[in-house]
Parts: sequence; C-alpha cells; structure tokens
Amino acid sequence: MKKTLLLVSVALAAMTVNAQEVWTAESLIPADAEPSNGYNITDQATITEGDNPSGVLTFGTENVSVEAVSTPYPDKFVESPDGPEIEDPTVWEISASENEQLINEPVFKARLKGQGNPTLTRTGAWEETDNGWAYRPGADDEKFVPGTSTSAPQFGTYYKMTFKSAGTVRVGVYINKGNHSFYALDVETLQLIPVSSLSAEGYTQNNTFVPADGLDPFQPVTIDDSYVFKIEGQNRPVLCYVNIPVEAKTYMLFCPKSQLGFYGYEFTAGDTGINEVAVGTVDENAPVYNLAGQRVSKDAKGILIQNGKKFISK
Repeated sequence: MKKTLLLVSVALAAMTVNAQEVWTAESLIPADAEPSNGYNITDQATITEGDNPSGVLTFGTENVSVEAVSTPYPDKFVESPDGPEIEDPTVWEISASENEQLINEPVFKARLKGQGNPTLTRTGAWEETDNGWAYRPGADDEKFVPGTSTSAPQFGTYYKMTFKSAGTVRVGVYINKGNHSFYALDVETLQLIPVSSLSAEGYTQNNTFVPADGLDPFQPVTIDDSYVFKIEGQNRPVLCYVNIPVEAKTYMLFCPKSQLGFYGYEFTAGDTGINEVAVGTVDENAPVYNLAGQRVSKDAKGILIQNGKKFISK
C-alpha cells in the first residue's frame, strides 16, 4: 500500500511540474461585447500618476504574473498642455480581426495593442500649430541598447512576465515589421536571452494574414544576431509563437522600435522546459524543424519542433 501511494504521489507531482498554463488576450473582452479591430479596454487598466501616465494591465495564471504597460503620448489624455481632459482615452486596445488570429496551438483570437515605443527617457514637448496644439515626440529619447543600457525601458509598450518556477513560455506576438527586433530581457541582469535559446514559427502578412496556398500553415521563423524575426526574408509584419526558456525571475518582452502586440502565452513548468514527446503522439505528416528553423528529416537527432511543439529525438 505504501509503495502504491508513493507511485501515485510521484505521478501527481510529475503532472503538476509539467502542467501547461494558458492565458489569452480575448479573455479581457466582456462576454456581452462585440469586439472590433480597435476595441478599447482602457477602463480595465490602472492609470499611473505623473507627467507621463501609463495604463497598467495585470493578469496571469498560477505560476505566471504579467504586468502590461502602455505609455501613450500626452495628447491621448488631454487636448492641449492645460487640458481639457479626453473622456475616453485610448491607452489599451484589443485587435480581434479574424485575419490576424494565430491559428496554431494554443489558438489565439485577439491581441493587445499598447501605445508608444519603449524608451528609457521622454524628451517630447507640446507645440502650438495653425491647427491647434500638437505633441511632438522627442528625437533624443533614449532607446534600450543591449550591452550598453543600464536600465530597462520605462515608457511605451512592454510586458513584464514574472515566473514562480523555471520552464518554457510560448508567447504569441505580433512584430510590426520584418526589420524590427523582438527582445526577451532578463530584468535583473539586463541581458537578452540568447538567440540560440529562442525558436519561433508563424507567418507573415499575406494580404489577409492567411498563409498562401501551398504553404504549411506555419513556417519556421529565422532570428538573426540583431533579434530580427523574418520568414523567407520578407520585410512584413510577423505573427508568430516564440518559445523562450525561462528561470524563476522577471523578464521584459518588447520591440525596441515599435509596439509589440501580445496574443497570450502558454507556460510549461520544468527544469528544462522541454517535454519529451512520444512518436505516437505526433502527426507523422507534419514538417519537422531544428532550433535554427531549418526543415530536417524526421530521423534527425536533437531538439526538434513539430506541430509547434519542442521534443527530443534520441
């Protein structure tokens, strides 16, 4: 009896360690709403005080907590330096267009849209024009530079993800252009997670964001040394899943030159974050890729990706 109880306990512990937690942006849409491409959810955010107020959304799952920050320029809050205030400022939106869904697993049907590019400083100013007041962003705003900056971005759109345990997080993101970088920053050390530790798959804008005829639904995404995500060299927006190994600490996800769209995440706890997948549980007709995004034979050895999931082939 003791042996049986011990085995059950070990099995339950293993299930807990490898449990997957999923959060989706569409969970922020009220049940009675009919979301459009610019559905305003600012009323769900906490607005900070100061010269550059931000809208902060907080959400998460059992082992993951997220703080999503959107810092618009002042003209989103007031019509001029001295007011009047704008009644319904647009700080956070949800894009729920059917043509912009991530259709792999988990299926994400909407994404968060914040305001402002991530910067360490804000140097903009109001300017009176013939058409009234206008706010001009500062040309000298300090951007985050890997290996040089001594702090993380303070303004703009970014997502701080804190993990209670190590594992792998699979995030659904919308990267605005094919020449824009995507960073996963360790907030404590200010070091980026190495390119060699990242993998991604998805598709680019193809008129309606639907994969072209004859293509696999999701293509491997190449990531160069500047953290630029591309598919077949196309300079187009990239909708993709990024697989990131994480420790029990806080990371910041952002695009240094634009606003990062955020569909949601799937977190799998574990020492390596990589689950072994039995051959019988994988679609044998699905293409297989290595961590460099290259299509390989199903007999290849090492860490491979099939159906958007990592597995170890020995």
